[in-house]
Amino acid sequence: MELERYLGVCISSTCRLLYTGRLPPESYLFKAVIEHLLNIVIVNLSSGAETVIFDIIVSSANNTALCERFEKSLKRLEAGEYHLIINESPCLSPLRQLLDSLRAENASIYNSQKNLEEASANLDSFLEENPEESSGTFLFGIAALYAFVQENWTGPALPRHLYELAYLLKETVDSERSIQTVTSFSTSDSSSSKNEADVLKILEPMEDLPFGVGDGGRSTLWHKRILECLATDGEQMYSWVRAPLLLLLARVVLFSVPRRYPCIEFGEIYEIRCLRTHQEMMEQTCATLYDSIESLASNMEQCIEDCGKTEDKARLHLELAETFFLYRRISKAQEHLDHVQQILGISITLTGALGKRTKFQLNSVPQLLLSIVKTRDTTSSSQVISTPSTLLPNQVSLADDTLLEQTAFDEDVASAAAGLTALEQALILALCHNVANTNPRHGLTNEEMAAYLDAVLRAPRDWAVQATALLIQTRLEKIKVRRLQRSTEQLAHLTELFAYDQPLAQNRLNSIFGVTFPPYWKLQQELAQRYITIGLYRDALTLYERLELWDGVIAAHQMLGQDLTAEAIVRARLDVEPKNATLWCALGEITHNEEYFRKAWDISDARLTKAMRQLGLMLLHQAEHSHRNHDQHDAEKYKRAMNCFNKCLKLNPFQEDVWFSLGCAAMRINDHGTSIRAFRRKLEIDDTDFESWNNLANGYEATKRGFDNWKVWENFSAIAAQAGAYSDVVRSIQRIIELNKSYNDWQVFAELTRGLLDKECIVDDHEREQLHKRFCDVIQALHTSASVTDYRVWLAAGRFLTGVGQHDKAYEARRSAYQLVKKQPGWEKDFIMAERVMECLEDMVKGNEEANAVKIMSSCKLMVKGVLKSLEEQSQTTNSDDMIALRDRAQTLYDTVLAFIDIHKHN
Repeated sequence: MELERYLGVCISSTCRLLYTGRLPPESYLFKAVIEHLLNIVIVNLSSGAETVIFDIIVSSANNTALCERFEKSLKRLEAGEYHLIINESPCLSPLRQLLDSLRAENASIYNSQKNLEEASANLDSFLEENPEESSGTFLFGIAALYAFVQENWTGPALPRHLYELAYLLKETVDSERSIQTVTSFSTSDSSSSKNEADVLKILEPMEDLPFGVGDGGRSTLWHKRILECLATDGEQMYSWVRAPLLLLLARVVLFSVPRRYPCIEFGEIYEIRCLRTHQEMMEQTCATLYDSIESLASNMEQCIEDCGKTEDKARLHLELAETFFLYRRISKAQEHLDHVQQILGISITLTGALGKRTKFQLNSVPQLLLSIVKTRDTTSSSQVISTPSTLLPNQVSLADDTLLEQTAFDEDVASAAAGLTALEQALILALCHNVANTNPRHGLTNEEMAAYLDAVLRAPRDWAVQATALLIQTRLEKIKVRRLQRSTEQLAHLTELFAYDQPLAQNRLNSIFGVTFPPYWKLQQELAQRYITIGLYRDALTLYERLELWDGVIAAHQMLGQDLTAEAIVRARLDVEPKNATLWCALGEITHNEEYFRKAWDISDARLTKAMRQLGLMLLHQAEHSHRNHDQHDAEKYKRAMNCFNKCLKLNPFQEDVWFSLGCAAMRINDHGTSIRAFRRKLEIDDTDFESWNNLANGYEATKRGFDNWKVWENFSAIAAQAGAYSDVVRSIQRIIELNKSYNDWQVFAELTRGLLDKECIVDDHEREQLHKRFCDVIQALHTSASVTDYRVWLAAGRFLTGVGQHDKAYEARRSAYQLVKKQPGWEKDFIMAERVMECLEDMVKGNEEANAVKIMSSCKLMVKGVLKSLEEQSQTTNSDDMIALRDRAQTLYDTVLAFIDIHKHN
């Protein structure tokens, strides 16, 4: 078959794909060409210019029409016209059921988890039936994600009516609620594009509200349901998040990307971006989100090296580093930063140079300077959309009569800064972030970070990079008296950037995922906290109230001596929203009333971690206050606090501060096992906390002091097993047997068995061999020196001995378990005891089958036959369904034994 095709791919900032030609859709050759060549595009929005391979196998007759639609979507994505991609995408059809359920008046119709699962299943079915729509669907997810980031991070505000639920469902939207598209104007003076000058009125009143909020109510039913869908691990999303529907759509579409879109190269990075965006809108880090990110990142790390473009490869590593910083996985982030420097051929170190800091300084003195050595030219290959310097965030003038705006070095440092690309600047900011994470809070640390910032701020290139650098600078300067005013003004200026109409969204989104820049509400929250620091309590209160950040509202009112006013505000809001669990938590914090936290917990169906977290902290603080001021040890209150923390951690085990508080409470009541477990978990999340290291050492020291207390060793063995410290587990069991002459902790025994037989848990062969020998000695000690009353200990011992090839001893252990259970009088009349007998026999037969132990199986035959006879008699006497089922199990097991013996007789 003659192949006629004309395929052109224009890799440029316009993301243009040109396709002409007509081929039979049934042509396998055509499909192969399409698979490898058709959809090579550059998505040039949030990361500069990264190459993503979109695979479309065209199955419709009109190939040109499909390509034209795909080309149109790419152009719209590049132009920031996300609503056109979202509203015209065929994948809205399988999501229709989810969208309808969000505003269903009948509460029984709505179930967040069920609706999300159905939406995901519907989308999978849609893609299976329409494989040619896979890339278009993927673009839909990217458009929803970028629109959400624009609306909550960078601005300018989106035309609201174009992203409302009614609009997506093709329903009529009241024109009065529509917000006119922002008109463009001259870019020569960016300050003229600001909607309001007053930082407290950055956005118009209605503009502050989330989509769907208004018309007399501050929160609609469907808005609440979207937030409920996005709740994770008992953590709630910020209630005033803007356009949460966009994030929900992105999460549904960009879910399980490697499976759903297998031909999209490095598609995992978009799912990671989506998960990271979700995380940054939560109050606490979430274990579920992190586990997903870690799994995706692990898959990506194995294939990043195959990425063709050097800049794209470096950008992927940089984004992963910033994501791991979010979860305080410092060592993993550092590994990715090392990769970025190696890929870009850049060496960044701190050095010194002579310079002056003040206007009247006569002699130059040594100053910290960032040394940047590049082995390759990257300026010509940079693909990031350039932004005019007049539209980049401005650095507020210092206006000090003594200090210079920047350190004046004797040597030329401007040329080195000017030669940096936006990607290299983002790398420098990430390294600056790493300095803060790996060093104590100290003046020297701040000086080192300032050297990194100076290299970036001398030559602004990118909107997101410049804004992030200025934000870090405001945080460093707030502790310096002469720079505090500039720091506060700069922070206020950064909060105003959202209201500027220029630069365009695509310029702001260039590097947003390569830096750590907070969403608009966190930025305003930081400004409110700064106002409190400098005594502007009323200004801070205004911001907190408008953002409905109740912790801040309470703090500001307390500063003003208005506790009753704060309570009145919260109670007034509860009159409007009586089922708002967060408000009940706020009321509990104001009144210090445990009842309100309990009510919040009940309203949330025991799912709101904040309720138990705050209640636990309140109880802990009350117990500590009594301990310090009245010399009273309220052990009961410490235990109640620990109970609250455990409930909280059961939902979300990634809360490092809660682990720390749990450890402190446990230390007060000498529960050293729990304190060790808590501080170990805290350090697994953040291994830079010296106080946790100190407390962990104290816990181990307390364990040593209890050397002759077998209960201490029992607690220690449980903690060691959970932590994978198998050598300590063996040592603890040996000590328990010595002190107590008995052992019955089958759970620790089973976990130890699992760990010792898993080669991934203990990589070193010599260490594994030594532990196997020590554990065999422990099992022998159980036979000779200790009493065992729990049959499951012997079952675990049998499984271990089978795993190491000691089949005779394994049979002895399993027979001990069988005899321990069967010696109970009347076991055949008690269903639970009879079932335990069957469990022992089934484990024994299975172990013998694995070992091909014919002689031992013959002994098993007699045991099984005896049990079968007893169960047959009992089932005839009682005619119980349970006993009949056990009799049948015994008969099946007996048949298995006979078949095994028969086979091996012939062999």
